[in-house]
Amino acid sequence: TRANTLLSLDQRWESETLLDSRKKLTKMMINALTEAGKIPAGTMGSVTIVEADEKEIYAEKLARMKAASEDDYFDILSLCGFFETVGYVVRSGYIPEDDIIKLLGDSLSAIERAVKPHILCLLREEGTDPRLYEYLLWLIQLNKERKRRDAEALQSLERYTI
Repeated sequence: TRANTLLSLDQRWESETLLDSRKKLTKMMINALTEAGKIPAGTMGSVTIVEADEKEIYAEKLARMKAASEDDYFDILSLCGFFETVGYVVRSGYIPEDDIIKLLGDSLSAIERAVKPHILCLLREEGTDPRLYEYLLWLIQLNKERKRRDAEALQSLERYTI
C-alpha cells in the first residue's frame, strides 16, 4: 500500500547507512567550499550559502574523490541510488509525486546543488550509460518545478494580503 511504501522509504532514508552518507555529503560540501576559499576553515553545520560557482566547486571535489577512489565518494553516490529508486517508484505510479516532494523535497534540493553537476559530468564521459540516474534527474526536475509553482502561488497570495 501507499502508506507502507512511504514508511519503508522513510525508514531507509533514516537508516544508519544513509544517515552516514548524508553526513558525508555535508562534510564534502563544507570541505569543498573551504578548499575553494568560500568559507572559513572550521565551519560546522549545514551549508546554506549559494554562489554562482558553488555547483562547479562540488563537481570538481567529487571528481577528485572519484579519481582517488575515496570511500566517501561511493557513500555519497549511494544517496543518488536511493533517489533513483524513489524516482522509479514515483514515475511508475506507486506513490504520488506530491507525497515524495513533501517528504524529501529539501533533500532533493541538496542533491541537486551538490551532486547533479557531477552526474552531468559523468554522463558526458565516453561509455557512460545515458540512462545513468535518469529517475533521480527526473525527480530533481519535478521537485524544481514544484518549488517554482509554490513560489508563484505564494507571490500571488501576497498580492491579496492586506
